Amino acid sequence: MTFFLYQDAITTDGPIADNQELLFTSLLILICVNLIVEIAKFTSSFILSNKEKRNHKHLLIDEKRIKILEEIYKDLDSLSIFNQDEQENILEGIRNIERKIQSNMIYIPSKIHNICIDVLDYYKSVLVDYRKKDFEKEANLLKKYCNEFNK
Repeated sequence: MTFFLYQDAITTDGPIADNQELLFTSLLILICVNLIVEIAKFTSSFILSNKEKRNHKHLLIDEKRIKILEEIYKDLDSLSIFNQDEQENILEGIRNIERKIQSNMIYIPSKIHNICIDVLDYYKSVLVDYRKKDFEKEANLLKKYCNEFNK
């Protein structure tokens, strides 16, 4: 119905052609509605872009955390292949893992950090007395690490 009123108002031979006030009012209403719609679109696009940035940030942090935890696991696992004659290599590996843990503390959850400390303490005790080497304990500690990592 309003479409026909606008059409009548625009044509010169319609009955409402002389009513300039109606034309001006309807034009103002259309402009206001258009302005409100544009503001809503701008606001929603701004909110969505901020949300997308936050999601991307969390994704990057999670990728970095996973990469670091995988590297630490590989290093911990590599300590189990050393034998008694390679004490210097074991000590070097333990120091490297401790440095990596200290430099990346922000990405390592506390439970995994505690498991890493337990594993390193175990290897330090093996370094002191090789008779304390227990393959089952090593496997349990690494399995504990994996279980916590996969939660």
